Amino acid sequence: MSFSYKNFSKFLLGGLSVGCVGGYFAYKNQNKPIGLNTEIYSPFTVSQITKVTPDASIFTLTPQGSIENMKNLDPISKVTIRNPDMQVQRPYTPLYINEDDFKFYIRNYEDGPVSSYIHSKKEGDTVELRGPFKTTKLDHTKFSRILGVVAGTGFAPIYQLAQNSKVPVDIIYCERPGQEPALKERLEKECPNVRVRTIQDRLISADDIFKWDGVDVPLSETLCIICGNPKFVGTVAGPKAEFGAKQGPVKGLLENSSFGKVWKL
Repeated sequence: MSFSYKNFSKFLLGGLSVGCVGGYFAYKNQNKPIGLNTEIYSPFTVSQITKVTPDASIFTLTPQGSIENMKNLDPISKVTIRNPDMQVQRPYTPLYINEDDFKFYIRNYEDGPVSSYIHSKKEGDTVELRGPFKTTKLDHTKFSRILGVVAGTGFAPIYQLAQNSKVPVDIIYCERPGQEPALKERLEKECPNVRVRTIQDRLISADDIFKWDGVDVPLSETLCIICGNPKFVGTVAGPKAEFGAKQGPVKGLLENSSFGKVWKL
């Protein structure tokens, strides 16, 4: 068998070409920002800011890396956002899941190290996210109706859940006096299975929770979710346990209710 320098040269050049191309793509991927993951923070671009109320906006955050871990999520999913200047992080629930970006409804609290940090950002700036994490392992698909009792930005988790539920979802949305009940019309328009009742000028009562027209699903088949600040949750369903993720006994307005499940977020 004869040796051909011409064929060897072609083989060598071909191998070098493949190696160079592979090396280029390996270098390119190595320098691409890491996508959303649960271990380390990844960069997202503030692609849009939509003001909803004087102190609350919807922030659309677009990943600079892969969107792989943003797909096939189950409700209720959340992420953490950090303020790198103070090394403080807070959990936030996106309004939608399984899309190419995240939208967060965030109120600006002057003493909130992360919320004020996010509100200081402008379109085109970068923030860092880590996740996704499950807010609860509760299986909402076992129930024939969902009732949400929420306050303020506690509306976000039930908003996400309603987007991914096929059963009727009734929501009692408590907001501060003079504060616009943000996102109510938007959610009802997007989800025909959703009804939102707003309360602004008074305290929530048991009648607000139990008296709904046109409900033919028994309470025993209804999942009741409460989300808001600790004082609100305690008033409606009793405080959560002080340590760990335990729910604590059901007290407050729901103490003698017969819901299939009461869950405090």
